[in-house]
Amino acid sequence: MTSHNDPPASPGLSQAIRDALEAKCSRLVLEVDGRQWTGRSFLAQANARCLQLLDAGLIPGDAVLVQSGRGGDFWIDVFAVWACGGVYAPIGDAISLDQAVRLVQPRFLLGASSTEEVPEGLNFLDGPPAGSAEIILPTIKPPAPDSLSTILFTSGSTGQPKGVRLSDGGLLANARATLQCLDLRPDDVLFAPIAFRFVSALSHFVTVMLSDATLAATEAPLLPNSLAASVESNGATCLGGSPIHARWLVEAEADAFTTLRWIMSSGDNLGSATIASLATLRPGLGIYTFYGLTELAGRFCWLAPQEQATHMGSVGRPIPGFSLVLVDDDNTPYLGNQIGEVIARGPGLMQGYCGDTQATDKAIGFGGFRTGDLGYLDDDGLLHLVGRKDDVFKVMGLKAHAMTIQDAVMASGLVEDAAVLPFEDDRIGTAPCVYLVEGPTKGYSKGAMMRHLRSALPNHMLPRKFIAVGAIPRTSSGKVDRTALRDLAQSLEES
Repeated sequence: MTSHNDPPASPGLSQAIRDALEAKCSRLVLEVDGRQWTGRSFLAQANARCLQLLDAGLIPGDAVLVQSGRGGDFWIDVFAVWACGGVYAPIGDAISLDQAVRLVQPRFLLGASSTEEVPEGLNFLDGPPAGSAEIILPTIKPPAPDSLSTILFTSGSTGQPKGVRLSDGGLLANARATLQCLDLRPDDVLFAPIAFRFVSALSHFVTVMLSDATLAATEAPLLPNSLAASVESNGATCLGGSPIHARWLVEAEADAFTTLRWIMSSGDNLGSATIASLATLRPGLGIYTFYGLTELAGRFCWLAPQEQATHMGSVGRPIPGFSLVLVDDDNTPYLGNQIGEVIARGPGLMQGYCGDTQATDKAIGFGGFRTGDLGYLDDDGLLHLVGRKDDVFKVMGLKAHAMTIQDAVMASGLVEDAAVLPFEDDRIGTAPCVYLVEGPTKGYSKGAMMRHLRSALPNHMLPRKFIAVGAIPRTSSGKVDRTALRDLAQSLEES
């Protein structure tokens, strides 16, 4: 029984977004590759998709695969699935239809066309259909906060996809906490050039839909010049991207990106050298550093623009309502400036991996998610990441961190991009190897690089080998694709 003193029940994720969109019915809320939606037109098209799904027999709890690569129709479908009480899962080039069906066991596939043979029992719906003038979204019982609403695909060091199960309340809590961190104003346009299947893009979508701002997004691959053109054509005042986008801002002409008030970087590590260069070249530009995790439904830690000067290189503190603890090699929790594995806690914590209790049990511990990331807390309690557990290797008996070496290489200003892997040196055994992209104007030489690194790194972390490559393989979210990098390293050794 509910008493008069009980707080009102949460409206749930889809209802919270619907309420926000209804409050800005006539305003632009979404623009993708030139197509625009107001709050009303977005809800109208979502309404038509909802009716189509319900007519086809969807019931709350059914899993629905949503094809990416379809512009804004993708986000219409995501919201429509939630509004019908379904469970959304994206499908694109990172996972095959057969793999997704095996992991998720869906009843529906939504897309523009089916390029693969649709397995028996899977109902394919193209579209979404055109919206009607009247908006009557279905009345669905508000989901419990712990109801499954989303499954995102990710892969670890094995390269095999895993389905991350995220709750309705977890996604909503994460987006609301993120919104508290950002200076997002009603006249802002946040441009997000990120593949829509990633948790970062989903976080941008939910966060901006809950705000009074506008989301402009694209999945189109961009280069520095086309990024600048897209920011200008969308009238973007905020950029939600990755460290590679931040580096492009450093290298761009002075008259590019002038509409931006701030950028936020998530995905891979945003190096101190890039932050310092941005502060010098674009002194009025705010810089947010975010550390995010699929298994926590989006963002986890953040560093505000006003803290960059005093805590450069840190990923900051947990977003409101979230927390962390560090554990040592013996799984003993501690605080302080010792390096340990980051355990991420909060209401966005995943419900596990689809059909993989062993991986789930390994990933969940100490009341949170075992990130596999290594870091320490500074005197102000802010988190600094130094790499991943599987990126730590011993050189002459001492621990070496690939990210620390990579950051030092990038701080030299002599290369365009870099990544680090261990290799077997004939003289000392395991040693660091740097894979680098020289760049036409960087002036790289091994001698200049080593002079810089000797002043920045301890002797055991000094690279023993440098290999120039055309590009560092990265995921769509900007992280180094270490599996692809290892494959590249092996092919170079064999050639």
